[in-house]
Order: sequence, then C-alpha cells, then structure tokens
Amino acid sequence: MAGPLGCAQEYRAAFHWRGGAQLYGQVLIDELTDVEWSRTVNDVSDAKIRIARQAISPECCEMLGGRMRADGTVGGGVEPWIHELTLWRDKDLVWQGPVLRAVESRSGFTVEAVDVVGWLDRVVNTLLIRFTEASGSNPARLRGPVTKIAETIVRRNLTDSKLSKPADWPGILDYLVRIDTKQVIRFEKDGSSNKAIWNEYVGVILRELNKRGLLFTTVGRSLVLRGKPSSEEAAVARLSLNDFLGDIEVIRDGTNAATASWATNQDTQNISKAGTYTEVVGKFGTEYGRLDSLVKVSGTGDSEDKPAEIRADLRQAAKTDLEGRYPAPIAINVPQGAQLSPNAPVSIHDLVGGERLDVVSAGWCTQIGQGFMLSDLNVTWSDGAGEKVGVSLVPLSDPYGDPVDPYDGQTVGVAA
Repeated sequence: MAGPLGCAQEYRAAFHWRGGAQLYGQVLIDELTDVEWSRTVNDVSDAKIRIARQAISPECCEMLGGRMRADGTVGGGVEPWIHELTLWRDKDLVWQGPVLRAVESRSGFTVEAVDVVGWLDRVVNTLLIRFTEASGSNPARLRGPVTKIAETIVRRNLTDSKLSKPADWPGILDYLVRIDTKQVIRFEKDGSSNKAIWNEYVGVILRELNKRGLLFTTVGRSLVLRGKPSSEEAAVARLSLNDFLGDIEVIRDGTNAATASWATNQDTQNISKAGTYTEVVGKFGTEYGRLDSLVKVSGTGDSEDKPAEIRADLRQAAKTDLEGRYPAPIAINVPQGAQLSPNAPVSIHDLVGGERLDVVSAGWCTQIGQGFMLSDLNVTWSDGAGEKVGVSLVPLSDPYGDPVDPYDGQTVGVAA
C-alpha cells in the first residue's frame, strides 16, 4: 500500500510551449503565492497559480507579461492555448495543460489553465461515427470495447483530418492510456444516409460514450480511457474516516436511487420513427416501490441495423445507467474545507479519478466497509498555510453485485 499522502513542502510551476515538451521562459520556484489544481472524471480539470506583485522578479515579469517592442507592440508573454502550465508537487509532476487565461492586477499575476481534455472540447468531429461491423480491417468501422472506440475517435480526429496541422498538434496521443473494458459495444451516429458526419465536439462525443460505460480522466499530461471500477478490482488504498480531517458525512441518498432503468433511442420529434425501441432492466415490486430512471441514447438505429442489435445496445446502456442505484447508494461526503490527513495511507499518484478506494467507518452508527470510486481531487497550496487535499467519493458501480434482471436474460423491447 502506497503512502502516506504527506504534505507538500513546495510547489513549482513552469510554462511550456503547446505539446508540453519545450520549456518556455523561466521555471518559477520562489515566486508562487497560491496554487490550485484538480483531477476529475468525465470532465475538464483546471489549475490556477497566483504570484503576488511584490514577489515577481523582473525576469518573471517579462516572461509573464511580455515586453514592449520598438514599434509599440508587446512581444512575448504567456499566451492562451500557445503555452501550457506545468505543476510540480515537491519533485513530482502532477498537472499539465494549456493556459486559458492570464490576468494581471494590482495585487499580482494569476494564470488559469485546463487539462488536455480542453483541446478535445474545442475540436469538431470530422469522422464518420459507425462502429457497427463485427470484423474487418478498418478500425473506424469495428465494434469493440468502449475504450477502443473512444481512442479511435480521438486519434483519427487528431491525425486523419486535413484540418489537423500538424498531426496531433496538441501532443495528446503519445500520452493516451487505454484500459480496455470487457464489454463489446456498437456505436453509431451517422444519419439515415450512413454518410453524414456528426458535427459535434469530440469532448461531447466522449461524454455520450459515458452512457456506454466509458470513464475518462487525466493524470499529469496523460489522458486515461477506462471503464468504471468494480468490486473485482483491487483497491489502491483502504481508508478509515479518521484519515479525513474536518467534518465528514455518511449519507444515504435517494436522489439517484432507481430500481429499474429504461433506455430509449426515441426521437422526441417523431416517436414512431422506424428503428425506435426502448429497453428496460431492473426490478419491480421492490421494497422501494417503483423508481424508474430514463436514459436517452443517441447513435442507435437506422434502416440497415437489425432490431436485435439495436435492442442489445440499448439494453447495455440501461444496465450501465442502473449501476450503483439499487439499493439506494450510501455515499461519504467530504464538505468544502475538509481534506485528507497527511497520514492517510495513499499516495498522490494513486488519487486518480476512477480508482477504487475502500473506506471503513468503524465506530460510527452507519457501518460502512465498502468500495468507492474517486471522482474528484481538489488540491490547494499557499505560501505559509500549506497544502489541503480534498477528495469526492462515490460508491462503486456494483457494490452489491450486478443489477438483477426481472426478465431472466430475455430481451424485452417496447417498439414506439
């Protein structure tokens, strides 16, 4: 077991040119006043540094803000999307991504950045989305694990498009990590002609794949594509509630509870459109009564698809949606201001979105000995006040085993 977490003695920051390899300007060591950075699942994480006015050296000032040229224009300076922010926690690189904003005020200089997912949220898809074939040589046509489909969409949008100059201009692909899931899926979004391109941001398409079991996050510069952790996976650490500082809440939350999940590809403008189906999995007649969840799935159903394939795709989406909803989940809430103890038996390198952490609540009325998934990590550091490491945890998708299907494995479809 790694750890303890420890408490950072210092943070250092540097700026790199786009791609994260070539250093720009001077490494900041003593000037940093405040640092914030995060990791999250299925979204963009961010980071921020602040340097107090009195701490900015002349060299740092020129690097951050640029210098007046003879013609009256300003040259140099930290530029959004051209430069990237890199953060080290003591000697460990923990975060890197493109600069989004640089703000100078009377009190000092603030630089805000987003992780590499920020690039994908600014790239419009140019790939035909039709992962439906069982075999063949074209990876952009084959069904497969949702992680493989996600990687193909990212990779081909950054390399195959004539608009991507040069190929992989944000420098993501060399740092892409794929941990495949076992489930093979179909995924398509190509219009009735099977030739239309889905004009949507790549980041939005990845979030659509969340409904099919994809989980993505960043670690340093790496983009990690994986599935949700399960009770079969080993935990990176086992924590007690004593490993958290500040107030802690153990919550039985019925907000997201569900006993059955419905997945539909129904078009809200034409509910009787050909190829429209609805699948449901779960339990009815439970101690909760009936708690339904409805997930609307894009990218299924056209004139060439077989009904059984469409229904199987929807059924998988319904199972994914129901995970962790029945029984009503028990969650540990770490309110704002609470954080992990420096003595917590976990390394900062293990605090990655999607990893499993086991938590026990010995001595509390609500007894928990359960696996959780880390969904968010938020770290702050300030000169003089030290470091705070906050986490958000959610129950594993299958803390009580797989959801029970009331139909004994038989496909049940409701044609609209």
